[in-house]
Amino acid sequence: MGVGMTDIYTEVPLGIPNVFGKKKFADNDKVVMIDKRITAFVTALATKRPDWKLIGYSPFRNNDNLEFHRFKVMSNREVVGEISTEWRGGEWSYTCTNERIRNSRKRGSVVRSKDVKKAVKVATTFFREKSVEELVSDARVSAATLLGAKASSDYAMYDACYTRVSRALRGYIMDNFSTLKQFAVNGGATPEDTDKLLPLFEQASITTEMEKWESMGKGSIVLIRGNEYIIQESATKVTNMFTADTLPSHIKRGLGMLKLVDDRKLISRVGIRLGANTFFIGPETAHE
Repeated sequence: MGVGMTDIYTEVPLGIPNVFGKKKFADNDKVVMIDKRITAFVTALATKRPDWKLIGYSPFRNNDNLEFHRFKVMSNREVVGEISTEWRGGEWSYTCTNERIRNSRKRGSVVRSKDVKKAVKVATTFFREKSVEELVSDARVSAATLLGAKASSDYAMYDACYTRVSRALRGYIMDNFSTLKQFAVNGGATPEDTDKLLPLFEQASITTEMEKWESMGKGSIVLIRGNEYIIQESATKVTNMFTADTLPSHIKRGLGMLKLVDDRKLISRVGIRLGANTFFIGPETAHE
């Protein structure tokens, strides 16, 4: 997406040689000025440090005026601090903040003062270009943050791709596992795991198939109550009563096999015994 003219900022002088304000091109017709609540502080600081450049941003909009009350303080193109105003305790205070101030305070992130001279002293004490040690420390933090995020992102993309590819290969691997088994051991897999893998895959395949039957409305719930067989088809949720003589043939075959296994056990392409007299039996086509 391109940058429109309304998104372009320009620096405009604010009546003091080293003080400027950033305004949008779209606000070219607005009158710019320093907000009266911070004028004394800006004037005193700019006069004290003529080598610094103060750049106002995010101005108040007051009719046709843009009134700057927040300023970034720059030394050799490096932002060394920020000054602003804050309503506190029933009156306005000047505020100063930068990384040094934030790191030096147990509570809060700014130093406040209602006195211009004290505010200037705070700024000239704490605002300065970073030392070599501070620059290196910042770079190390940036490296750790960037590399951590990049490594996480890159691994997530690789892992997602690997998962898709391995899913596509799963059937081939299982069909040819007797041939590929030694490669898995050579790659670091334990013999115990390689011995268990194929049976686990077969069991998971059976269970997954039955779960799909149930979720897609295929198969039937069968309850045995005395001589009655209560059957509800998963697709229609219609419940019917049967006797041993009138049971559908695939239900009768399925019950015959599932009655031979313990509760919560299943038989491939047949169903699962849910309890002593409760069963889930797959669709008729599964028995063919």
